Amino acid sequence: MPKEYTVEAIKALPQDASVHFEGVFLTRKVDTKTARNGSPFLSVEFADNTGSFNANCFSDTLVVRVLSESGAGQVVRVQ
Repeated sequence: MPKEYTVEAIKALPQDASVHFEGVFLTRKVDTKTARNGSPFLSVEFADNTGSFNANCFSDTLVVRVLSESGAGQVVRVQ
């Protein structure tokens, strides 16, 4: 079972760490962008009361569809 982390705890991990985590975050920004190969992807800013981080979501998956349809300002559980 993944450990629940805050943004602050995620940022404190070593750069080369490979850690499975989960947490509850607010989506501050959800932007559709285009990769160099022409494929669309999402750039998402997740935040909690300790900070924020960005993530890119590639491929046409349920996660990408849900995030793009719901937009910013949603509370989500990330695993």
